[in-house]
Amino acid sequence: MHLVAREGDDLEGTGRVILRPLPTEPPWAAPGEAVRLQHGTRVCGALVEAVAPGEGIIQMDRYLRLHLQVREGQPLVVEPLACAQALAVSLIAPPAWAGPEGAPLLRGLLLGRLVSAGLKLPIFTLSGGTVTVEITSVDPPPIARISADTRLDVQTQAGRTADAAGVGYRDIGGLAREMRRIRELVEYPLRAPEVFAQLGIEAPRGIVLHGPPGTGKTLIARALSNEVGAQFYAVRGPELISAFYGESERQLRELFEKARASAPSVILIDELDSLAPRRDEARGELERRLVATLLALMDGLSELKGVVVFGTTNRINALDPALRRPGRFEHEIHIGAPDAAGRREVLAIHTRRMPLAGDVDLADLAARTPGFVGADLAALCREAGYNALRRSYPAEAFESGEISPSASVLVSAADFAAALAAIRPSAMREITVQAPRDVRWDDIGGLEEAKQLIRESVVYGLQRAEAYRAAGIRPARGLLLYGPPGTGKTLLATAAARECGANLITVRGPEIRSKWFGESEERIRFVFAKAREVAPAIIFFDEIDALAPPRGREQGGASDSVVNQLLAEMDGSMASENVFVLAATNAADLLDPALLRPGRFDLQVYVPLPDEKARQAILAIHLRHTPLAPDVDLALLARHMEGSSGADVAEVCRRAALYALREVRFEPPPGFQVTTAHLERALADVQATVKQLKPRRIGFHLPGSES
Repeated sequence: MHLVAREGDDLEGTGRVILRPLPTEPPWAAPGEAVRLQHGTRVCGALVEAVAPGEGIIQMDRYLRLHLQVREGQPLVVEPLACAQALAVSLIAPPAWAGPEGAPLLRGLLLGRLVSAGLKLPIFTLSGGTVTVEITSVDPPPIARISADTRLDVQTQAGRTADAAGVGYRDIGGLAREMRRIRELVEYPLRAPEVFAQLGIEAPRGIVLHGPPGTGKTLIARALSNEVGAQFYAVRGPELISAFYGESERQLRELFEKARASAPSVILIDELDSLAPRRDEARGELERRLVATLLALMDGLSELKGVVVFGTTNRINALDPALRRPGRFEHEIHIGAPDAAGRREVLAIHTRRMPLAGDVDLADLAARTPGFVGADLAALCREAGYNALRRSYPAEAFESGEISPSASVLVSAADFAAALAAIRPSAMREITVQAPRDVRWDDIGGLEEAKQLIRESVVYGLQRAEAYRAAGIRPARGLLLYGPPGTGKTLLATAAARECGANLITVRGPEIRSKWFGESEERIRFVFAKAREVAPAIIFFDEIDALAPPRGREQGGASDSVVNQLLAEMDGSMASENVFVLAATNAADLLDPALLRPGRFDLQVYVPLPDEKARQAILAIHLRHTPLAPDVDLALLARHMEGSSGADVAEVCRRAALYALREVRFEPPPGFQVTTAHLERALADVQATVKQLKPRRIGFHLPGSES
């Protein structure tokens, strides 16, 4: 019978399958029976978990699928199997199982499993990965069942403590574009070499994956080798460093020799920058010799097909330039922090075997985690699971051992909320990150023209770039918001980031300033480099007048160099379609004029004090969760708040509720309300913090503002 392969999350590591043949096909297998699976020349055995009419598919765990080298959606042959008891089985296990008690423990864990040569089986899962064993031989071959009388010959091999034997493409989320490119470069030439030979295309020898830590660079290389069926060799750069002369180069040559002997194979050099730094900056002779050896070995790969070298680093510019040329590491692929949609995919992967409560919204959780990379999201899900355990089981139950799994234990939205407070985004840990989850356009009263302009320039510029290309223009890359304090400039920037799902990097002008020469410029370079790394991103400069005053007014030129660096970085960010710069100031006339030209801050938008209609909208927003008395007239109240900013209106609402709570000694009874008297008292206490000033016309002026 031919059935289409599918992965089943509930079957993870069980060695069992669920058969769902077409209703027209008679059932020939029952639960508990053994079946033989074949795809091409690869075969293995499995036990039947269940049989039910379906769509002609077979659900299996990833270890069986990867052993058969079958992709999801491909057919494979399923036949009944008369399986004999295994007399002897040889396997490779982690070093911890080398003792005399290792074989009995492994036999108990593998009891009843169907094994065949080359099959990798998971034993249990640790925080760092899954512990696996690899079957090397079976007596009698090719498939047998492990019983209590089976003799196990256990061999040990280092590096299997957190083995990634079961990693596949389904374990990688938010990197669809990068994975498509990598598969084109590596997987397709290995699967169809004759097609590429006909076109005269050679497979690449080396690929560098660079980006922030925890984005999945190592995971991609492992998944690729598993899906292709290539032998995988992993080494971390510092592991090759030896105190003996020539030992490091010998280990590197042996690694490449093993890959040549077992092609097709994938070599992963983790932390490549520690192994091959720039030779002109290296302090010792060892680094220069290692770089020269690696260059020679990469050139030697031209004599052999089927060996691909992956290098991973988060400091791409620290690599020796001789490695970064065609013929060596010729492709450099950036693996950045995922956007909101990518984070949703990663969360779905890490929670697919987690019992979630009905109030968990992964889309909302993805929107609340800007700057989180895959490792951060995995830690977030793990911490949420721990919170559910703490909430459901007392500590005494764990200490006494009187605990058993319960179907009533669910991970709730509150568990994820508590985990969010404990996990920080590693990709943006060095800079200020605001999660714009609670600010939407509806939370900003008035300013309709400003919101429309920002939506067209910022949101559509990131989300609908193809529309701009169809019109033959580029979206603006910089927008300056200026106006009196408290009018909502920061809220507009936050809402824009929330609307388009971009990472919001908030930079306050005075924070950049440093008394050390050159450090301010370095901070600006770092902010823009980090924005390009975690794109799509919005850089928001608050109080930019403190950062970029007019040049030539300060002796020594310290401020001038900071402004020059900002101008250079803004010109450089224009080349990136996924980085937008927003800035806010209430002293636009104190900015350097070079910032205000098209190509930098293309648009300058005046954000005025709210008019009567806008003040009423702001009152409605801030009082929407406040119990109001029937005599409260927001229109009348807004009419008496002439000259107040949005911040002033918000303060009036807060103080009115505070006065009402004081009257009841902060113990609100049923029917508690805020009355007109409370609002009038608050209005009398709150003075307008900003007077309506005649703005200087420096750029785009919204209709209805003062002339």
